[in-house]
Amino acid sequence: MSTPSTQGAQPTPEHAAHDDDFIVAPPGRSKAFYIFVLALMVFVLIIFSIGDLAQYVLGGGGADQAAIEVTWIDPITKKKHEVNGKDYREAKLDLDCCMGLNIWTPLSAFAEDDDPNRGIGFEPEDVVLLLTLEQLAIETGIEVSNREFSDRLSLFVTDADLENIGNRFRRNKTKTAAGIRRVMRAANMRTAILQAANMFADPAAVEAAWKEANPEYRFEYIETKISDWEEVAKESAPPDADLKAWYDGLQEFQKRQFYSDAMMQVALAYVPMPAGADSTFDASALLAKYPKPDAVDLAASQELYYNLSRATRFVIEPDPPYDPESGDPAPPLEFQALEDVRETVNAEAAIYNALGEFLKDVRTREADVDAPDVDWVAEATALGLTVEQPTASLSTEQIVENETWGGQALASRLSFSPKNSMIPNVQVHKGALVIARLLDRVDPAPQDMFLIKDEVVDAWAKEEARRLAVQRFNVLRDMCADRPLDDNGTMIAEAAWSPVVDSETLREQADIFSMTVTDRAWRGRRPIAPDDATDLDTILAEQPTMFDLEPGMLPQPGINRAGTHAYLIHLVETREAPLDQMLPVELLNGRRTELNTEAVALMRDVLHPRSEWFQAKFQLNVPSWDEEAEEEPAGAGSPTDGDEATDSNDPPAGG
Repeated sequence: MSTPSTQGAQPTPEHAAHDDDFIVAPPGRSKAFYIFVLALMVFVLIIFSIGDLAQYVLGGGGADQAAIEVTWIDPITKKKHEVNGKDYREAKLDLDCCMGLNIWTPLSAFAEDDDPNRGIGFEPEDVVLLLTLEQLAIETGIEVSNREFSDRLSLFVTDADLENIGNRFRRNKTKTAAGIRRVMRAANMRTAILQAANMFADPAAVEAAWKEANPEYRFEYIETKISDWEEVAKESAPPDADLKAWYDGLQEFQKRQFYSDAMMQVALAYVPMPAGADSTFDASALLAKYPKPDAVDLAASQELYYNLSRATRFVIEPDPPYDPESGDPAPPLEFQALEDVRETVNAEAAIYNALGEFLKDVRTREADVDAPDVDWVAEATALGLTVEQPTASLSTEQIVENETWGGQALASRLSFSPKNSMIPNVQVHKGALVIARLLDRVDPAPQDMFLIKDEVVDAWAKEEARRLAVQRFNVLRDMCADRPLDDNGTMIAEAAWSPVVDSETLREQADIFSMTVTDRAWRGRRPIAPDDATDLDTILAEQPTMFDLEPGMLPQPGINRAGTHAYLIHLVETREAPLDQMLPVELLNGRRTELNTEAVALMRDVLHPRSEWFQAKFQLNVPSWDEEAEEEPAGAGSPTDGDEATDSNDPPAGG
């Protein structure tokens, strides 16, 4: 963005030294005097007005856009100021230019959204506020420095924009820039007043807002394992015909769990690991046939191999070994340092690279239709590789579990490879470096239900167990309170009913079913660290609407996201959170929010030319407003001209 022209907005000779100053004193006058005047003005405007603000009734009415005269008396100097129609229109044009460049927010923008009298553009009040703030800025020595003017303007306006907006309002660039600077000066005055008001942010209001936003909740809950209900469910397994109907009704993605395994016929050649001096593998033939290319950086190649293989070849096993069935989270992987396994890495990297060249050579020759058939198995044998060609097809699970040459990566590669093709990369397994060919594959397919009846019964029982667990909780709810009837005399559905019960009643009824009610101490809506989270906290993270319950509510039971537990939650009571739980950042944000609220209120209720406070403080007189009031019908609550009016109950304010 180009730097806007500041022609015509240069400081006058008497103000030539204010490149960076906010308050500028003309020659012969003390800057301290103007600082004192500003402080006095803020003191008069803020200290003696904020406390009594509520007693003023805000005014309304519209204004004609014709030339008018505005008069007011400065509340500090008691000097009377008058603005004729010509000067008023010039001020209006200055605002129009700023609005066209999107660098000024008018008073009317602070009106409530539902204000029917809100104007689209500038209101007469905007012009009056500009005139009065500008004069206050002059009295207090507030200016717009050259640097501030240039920096702020460059954020919104290019030099071409400045010229175009001037042409739009029949102004040269010099006058346009001067008008924008004038508006900025008034804005600086407004900022000074608002900053002074911000010094008086009410700590009680900050605390009250935080308490309202951070209530605490005391829950109690009952949970049951779904697995505890599966044997009960199996005892009531349906007849074969009903079971098949259930099976046939499953969605396709649900049926896939019952598909047959993919079966693959493969041929493999591999080098057992580890390599090096202690290895039984003689790499001389392989390395002689496929030596390292001259262009390959040896050190970089070795480091690349280490990074590629460390998760399979150089993992430090935890002590004691991790038990996946323990329910504990798996420990993070730790690896042997490169320098500690440098000799092994160097030897294996050379073999890995040679195998890669062999594989590339085979694939290139097989792709050449004019080349003779490639007997890659014989070639691999001649190079010293171990070759295996299982006669039986293997399932994905069998390939994954093969400790010599298998693994999940190899199984995945084979599953997605075209039939009768070499997988494109050398696979690094814990026990071997492997190249493989998929000879044939039979993809998973649906099976006859009666061949997998036991599996289908297990799946049905899991689903039925969830239903039984939830049903038991709904019976408990019915015992705690009477479920209402609909207009037809039928009990309403459980999902549409949340009874309000006390904790004692819930515990008495739970005892009948030998269920344990667990209490959750007071907590807020903040997420709980996993190490500190109870079972209930995990459920609440999945079901945040539980925080919206009314105290005493016992909503419909549910199943956790993992599908392992059913739960019934009871909100016992709520309270305000203790203030000592307020975080420093929340205090800072709360104070900032309160200050912003107070600033907007100040703009609406004080720095609004239509307010009785403003009119009384400045002894404001706008003849056209008086004429407007005289023309308004008796008893009218709002002016007839909505585009030029503000609502008496909800006035706009400057922004």
